[in-house]
Amino acid sequence: MRNRKQIEVIVRCVGERKEPSAEALDRFCEIYARMVKENRSKKREMNDHEKATKCV
Repeated sequence: MRNRKQIEVIVRCVGERKEPSAEALDRFCEIYARMVKENRSKKREMNDHEKATKCV
């Protein structure tokens, strides 16, 4: 199993505002966490399918 590099998220803003609003940041974190969870489950399904195919 490969060790994955920790993903670093950089938030850049245009204009005078230096920081995103708390609500925007919370929403971004929710969406990102959901995407990671979905990708892990899809990868797990693919691995299970490959294992089942090899066993048959």
